[in-house]
Amino acid sequence: MTEALNDATPVLVTGGSGFIAGHCILQLLATGRSVRTTIRSLSRESAARAVLTQAGASDEELSRLEFVAADLTDDRGWSDAVSGVEVILHVASPVMPGHVKNEDDVIVPAREGALRVLRAARGAGVRRVVLTSAFHAVGFGHGHIDHVFTEDDWSPLNGPGMDAYGRSKVLAEQAAWEYVRSTRGAPELVTILPVAVLGPIMGDAVTGSNHLLQQMLSGGMPGFPDVAIPIVDVRDVAAAHVAAASAPRAAGQRILLTSQESAIPMREIGALLKSAFGERASKVPTRSLPSLILRLAARFRPELRGPAAELGYVKRRPSARPAGNRSSAVAGGRDGRGAQHAGSGTRRLTRPSSDAMLLDVRGLLRKRSTGSRAGLAGVYLYGDQWVITTHNQTRDGVWLESSAVVLDGTDPSALGRACQEAIDRSRKVPAVNRRLNPSTGPAPSAVGARSWRAFAHQAFNVVVDRQGDTVAIHSTQRVHDHFAIAAEGVRLSWPCDVTVLGEAVIDAMELSRAHTG
Repeated sequence: MTEALNDATPVLVTGGSGFIAGHCILQLLATGRSVRTTIRSLSRESAARAVLTQAGASDEELSRLEFVAADLTDDRGWSDAVSGVEVILHVASPVMPGHVKNEDDVIVPAREGALRVLRAARGAGVRRVVLTSAFHAVGFGHGHIDHVFTEDDWSPLNGPGMDAYGRSKVLAEQAAWEYVRSTRGAPELVTILPVAVLGPIMGDAVTGSNHLLQQMLSGGMPGFPDVAIPIVDVRDVAAAHVAAASAPRAAGQRILLTSQESAIPMREIGALLKSAFGERASKVPTRSLPSLILRLAARFRPELRGPAAELGYVKRRPSARPAGNRSSAVAGGRDGRGAQHAGSGTRRLTRPSSDAMLLDVRGLLRKRSTGSRAGLAGVYLYGDQWVITTHNQTRDGVWLESSAVVLDGTDPSALGRACQEAIDRSRKVPAVNRRLNPSTGPAPSAVGARSWRAFAHQAFNVVVDRQGDTVAIHSTQRVHDHFAIAAEGVRLSWPCDVTVLGEAVIDAMELSRAHTG
């Protein structure tokens, strides 16, 4: 596409009530464009407009929005939908990840719907179609290979972990490319392949990968499997679609969208939610699910086969490309300036922070009463000595050590009582001026090490963390002269029996020894 788009013509966005499509509509309207969008029934128009209003669209913007009825499985309505249109953002497609009874319920509408839109576009003289595919068409079904996935990759249809949704994305995109290659007068095609899409929900519906966060926050997830997920912000995905509508070098390209080079472990996502939302995220799990159990369960439960295939594997994608590479055809982020940046030589999105996109999910959290202040105790095993330290949190969130108790021998009752007392002190005693795990400074006074560095290199560590009416016992792993949380062994109600608490700490310490090796 070498000529500029005619601003007087509307942009067609299919599936206007969807998550990604809704954000595309918002961004197009914000730039002054007129938008036409498809929904399966015009009876849903008023609800769709209300959702866009709630999401920030003004009355003037909504006056430039038109709805038409069209369905991916029916030819009716598509000639009206594409009439007078130069560019189509074909976003609509069934989203049913996991096991489904009849795969044709996913594959047929996706494949035939893409071809139906392309045929209607050709008949109306549409210049370009931007089709929403997915990373499922690139990076699934390959097994655990040492590979950086790019737009040159295609997911094998029957590889490990591939499901009906993944196959629908592969088959729909391949059918679209074959159509434009073999059909005279076909429109230009651009395909957008986002990884897991998170971000502000629209209305009350929780869609896309936001379901994952909802499960975590609502207590629907008993624990975290050893699975890592790549994520991208929905507003960046929408900006890429808008940019791809007019960027000259985007024509004929597959464009993979990601916001980080490596996928994020689910445990880290859960820890971030807990850290940011406190008591409102009290139902987010902290325990790990054993991979062996999940693999065994997947033999009998088809819906677990996809996650089981991803256990222990962190997929990698490039986060930027050099100028001149074919996938640098679209750049820019959710600031609405994507088209201005097109062809600038990079496709790094403007929201690279995975923390930001995880925490900016409106509607997933319900306000809950705030529990009592946290209490924190550090437990160290130094030779045969158990060292229990009290910690207090300053106003800027830094944990400082204030006192230490040393026990000789392993008595669960004495150990649990010392932890309980340390937690109680941490809520009352002012902090002293020493950070938790400093690389220099004195060791706890009652042990033989002359410095913290010498102590840390020989000790093992467990963190006992009280939040409201529960207490979590974390095993850790030594990293140089610091300790990093490695796993949560158990969560107990508070107050709890001191012997039970002591036994849980001893069990967690065994895990810490294993983690540290």
